[in-house]
Amino acid sequence: MRPACPERVFEGTVRPRKTVVFRVPSEQPGLAGWTDTSRSLLLERAARHGERIAKDGEILRFAFPAEAVKQSVEKRIELARARQARDLADLDDGLRALEAGLALARLQASKASLERKKKGVLSKRDSQLVDLAVRGAELEIEASERRIEARRGVRAAVEAQHAERLRQAQMEIAELAELETRFRIRAPRAGRVIWPPSLRPAGPVLPLRLPRGERLCELAVDGTLVVDFGLPACQRRGVAVGSALEVRAPGSGRKARAVVESIQLLARPAGTADAEPIFGVRAVLTGHSVRKGRGFEPGQRVELTPGTPCPQDAQPAGRESGAGAPGPDKAAVSRGALWAEIGPGRVGFARTQRVYAPDLQAAEALEIDFIAPEGTRLELGQPLARFSADAPARALGRAGDRLALARAALERKTRESAEQRLDLALAAERAAIELERAELLAVEGIGLRSALRSAGARLDRDAARLRVRLAKEALASFDRKRDADLVLARLAVERAEQHLGRCRRDVEQLSLAAPAPGVLIASVDALEPGRRAVSGEPLCELADPASLAVLLTLDATSARRARPGARLRVGLGCDPSVRVETELGPISPDLHAAAALDADRAAAAGLFPGADAMVEIELSADALLLPARAMVERDGVAGVWLAGPGGLPVFQPIEPGARMGETIEVRSGLSEGQQVWLELPPPGPAREPEQPAAEAVREGGP
Repeated sequence: MRPACPERVFEGTVRPRKTVVFRVPSEQPGLAGWTDTSRSLLLERAARHGERIAKDGEILRFAFPAEAVKQSVEKRIELARARQARDLADLDDGLRALEAGLALARLQASKASLERKKKGVLSKRDSQLVDLAVRGAELEIEASERRIEARRGVRAAVEAQHAERLRQAQMEIAELAELETRFRIRAPRAGRVIWPPSLRPAGPVLPLRLPRGERLCELAVDGTLVVDFGLPACQRRGVAVGSALEVRAPGSGRKARAVVESIQLLARPAGTADAEPIFGVRAVLTGHSVRKGRGFEPGQRVELTPGTPCPQDAQPAGRESGAGAPGPDKAAVSRGALWAEIGPGRVGFARTQRVYAPDLQAAEALEIDFIAPEGTRLELGQPLARFSADAPARALGRAGDRLALARAALERKTRESAEQRLDLALAAERAAIELERAELLAVEGIGLRSALRSAGARLDRDAARLRVRLAKEALASFDRKRDADLVLARLAVERAEQHLGRCRRDVEQLSLAAPAPGVLIASVDALEPGRRAVSGEPLCELADPASLAVLLTLDATSARRARPGARLRVGLGCDPSVRVETELGPISPDLHAAAALDADRAAAAGLFPGADAMVEIELSADALLLPARAMVERDGVAGVWLAGPGGLPVFQPIEPGARMGETIEVRSGLSEGQQVWLELPPPGPAREPEQPAAEAVREGGP
C-alpha cells in the first residue's frame, strides 16, 4: 500500500539567516603553569541575549590563568639564560686555558729547536732523544690548535642549542597571547548575540562551568530571520521557491508571512520508518528581524502551513470525496500489462566512493569551514571540504621545535664527542712518544750505576707500554660509545622528522580534495559550515553520476516474481501518476538488486538520490484486466455482473488473479471486450447465464 501524506502542518525553527557560531575552547594548552585539565571551563563574563555588539567587542570571557602561565614561562626563560651563561662561561674558560697551553707549547718547541742545533756534538742516543723532544713539542702545538678549534665548534653548538631553547620559550609567550584571545572571544563583525533557549531570557548565570567544545552562542551578523523545516517528498510539489507560507507561534497566537528561499534534499537519518525522503526548506520571515522581544525570536519553534495542496489530497476527476461515489455504470474487460508491487526501493548510485573526515593524530573534533554543496559535480583534485582545527597547526609548530632541538642536540653531541676523541687520540700519541723515549733510555749501561739506571729505565718502558695499551683501549671504547650515542641522536632526529611529516600531513588534510570525479552525496547528517566532525568518521560520498539506480532488497515473495531483465516502474508513493520505467538488473544471492535510472527522467519524476520510491514489476505484458470494484462475491464465489438479454443482470463466476491497486487480473470466466457492471445493478430478477452464453464465454476466455 502506498503511504498516506501526513498533515499539512509542519514544525520549524526560527534562525538568523547568517550567524557566527562560538564554542567553548576545546584545547588544553601544553604550557608550563597550566594545570587545569578538567573537561569544562569557567565562564566569567558574557554578553546578554539580544545585546548588540560592535566589531571587536567582547562577547565571552573564560577563566584563564594568563599571569601565572606567563610568570612560569618567564622563569623558564630566565633559567635557560642562566644555563646558557654558565655553559658558555665554562667553554670560554677552557678556550683561554687552551690558548695559554698553545703559547707554552710554542715556547717548548722553540727550546727543542735550539737543542737540535747541538746534535753534532751529542751521542746517537742523545740525538734521538732531542728528535723525540722536538716531535713532542710539535705534537703539543698541533694538539692545542686542534683542541681550540674543536672547543670553538662545541661552543657554537652549545650556543645554538641554548638559543633554540630560548626561542621556543619566547614562542610560548606569543602562544600564550594567542590562547588568551581564544579565552576572550570578541565579535569579528557587528551583530546581536543569540543565546540558546536554555540560557534565556536573562542570559547565563555567572560564573558557569561549560563543557569543552560545546556550541555556546551565535552572533547574528544579518538581521533577517528565516525558518528551517523538513518537508516530505510527497508534499515537495506543493512548496516551491518563492511560494508563501503562514507561520504561527503556538500558544501566543502571533502569525507572520514567510517566503520560501531555498529547498534542498536532506539525507534521512538511519533507521527511520518514514517511506519518503525529506527536503530541507528555508523560508524568510517578512516583517521580522533579530530584535529581542519583538515578534519571533531565534531558536523559537513555530508551525507552518503551505498554501498548495498535496497531489494525493486532491480527488480524481469524476469522483466525489465520500465512499461509494458513482462512476461509469459499465466497463469493458481489456488486455494490458499487469504490474505488482515488490516493495520500496531507495534511489541512489550503484558506484560510490566514501570520503572520510581527516584522521588526525590529535583527538580533536573538527569544525567544517567549507564543504561543496550537495549534488555538486567534482573533478579529480577539486576542493571538496575544508576544516577549522587549531590543534594540528600547534602540533606542527611543536614538531618543528622538537626537530630543531634534536638537530641541535645531535650537533652538540657530535662536536663534544669529536673533542673528547681528539683528547684521547692525543693522549695515545703522547704515550707512544713516551714509550719511544723510554725504550731509548732502557739501553744496558756499563758499571753498577749505569746498570741501576738502565733497570729503572726498563721499568719506565714497561709503564709506558701499559699506558699506550690503555690509551688505545680507551680510544676504542670511546669510539664504540660515541657511535652508539650518535646513532641514538640520529634516531631522535629521524623520529622528529617523521613526526613533523605526520603533522604536515594533518595540516594538509584539513583541506580535502576530491579523490575521484563524481557527484557529492551528503552523509547521514546534513553537512553545513559549523558542524563538527570526529576524526576518521564517514563524511560524504562521491558517486558516479552515470550509475543512478533504484536499489532494492527483495523478500521471498518478491524474489519469486522478479527476474533479471523484467520491466519495472519506479515512482514516489504519494503520486502514482508519475512513474519511470526501467529494467531489473542481476539479483545477488542475498536478494539485493538494482535497476538503472535515466538521470533526466528520474529528476522529472522527483526521484532524487536518497529518495524512497515504490517499485512495481511487470508480471504479464498481456493479461486480462478488470476494474477491481466490478468483482463481487455470491455464495462464496467470485464473479461479476454481465448485461444479459433484455438488459437484465447475469452473474458470471470468474477466477481472479493478482490484484494491483484498482485493477484485478482475470484468469478465466471472461473474454476481452465484454461489458461488466461496476456497481450493483438496478433492482430486478437476477438470472443465471444461459448455457450457450456460458459456452461462448468459455470459448472466448483464456
